[in-house]
Amino acid sequence: MIGRAAPLVVAAFVLGSCSYTIDVRAGFVDGKLVFTGDDTQVRRSGCLGEFAIVGEDGVNAWRFEVPLEVRQAKSSCGPNLPITYGMAPRDARVVVPPRPLVPGKLYFITGEAGNSYSGAFRYEKQTLVQRRVTNVMPDSAAINRALGAYNVAADLEDVADTE
Repeated sequence: MIGRAAPLVVAAFVLGSCSYTIDVRAGFVDGKLVFTGDDTQVRRSGCLGEFAIVGEDGVNAWRFEVPLEVRQAKSSCGPNLPITYGMAPRDARVVVPPRPLVPGKLYFITGEAGNSYSGAFRYEKQTLVQRRVTNVMPDSAAINRALGAYNVAADLEDVADTE
């Protein structure tokens, strides 16, 4: 589902629609990788529809979706952040279980909750004492390559789910 929606989200943002892009940052809290951002910066947070961590190679590290019927049944939503890596919301369907992150690899944060979530971080080597990520602003070509490969992979997953 996110594979088909991502180009529309990007197009809507570029064309200056009423939706916003919420910057999401990665960091460690109590030894867990947590994604934070201010999704209360808009008047009304939408219901979280999808969220994914995608490697620079376009491979999902973790991905979940909240079915439309679940979102429509809610009377209110948000805020949706923070999200802890590997801990999908109770009403979500995990599409790709969390995979171990590779030190030195660039990852993109993408998602949708009426507005789009966007961010990127480089996962760094962990030791028993130190865990670290570096939030980055990658160039648009890197984003397009990764999310283009991600969209193809997501579409293949959607086809496999229906067969």
